[in-house]
Amino acid sequence: MKSCFRWLFLLPLLVSGCVTMQHRVDYSYLQASYGVDKAVTAKMQGRAPLEIADLVHLAEREVPDPVVIEYLKRLRAAYRLDADQVESLLEGGVSHDVVDHLLSANVVIRRVHVHPYYWYGPRPLFHYRAGFYYPYW
Repeated sequence: MKSCFRWLFLLPLLVSGCVTMQHRVDYSYLQASYGVDKAVTAKMQGRAPLEIADLVHLAEREVPDPVVIEYLKRLRAAYRLDADQVESLLEGGVSHDVVDHLLSANVVIRRVHVHPYYWYGPRPLFHYRAGFYYPYW
């Protein structure tokens, strides 16, 4: 009877599987459909970050913007672009949506929690603040 209860608790684990598994996207169709180079396709298959020349190449081959943006979202890489690089991307034919995503992906907002200073040990007799010594009680 005890083994029956054990199987009852293990059954949901065996049936559920792994839900958080990321699926790999096959980018080999870009080579056949849009004529993308093998090197860029291999980078995308290996989830390597794309260089600016690769993004210009994808724009020249007229790969749809949602495909490029989805790849950049999956990659989670931060690009630090200066004004010259943004200008070269736009002159190379990269759309404003892709450039906006590259610029917005660089922004990371972090919360910093500062712990207050606690005194461990005997209390000091005097505390210094704003140029005056005064008793610390």
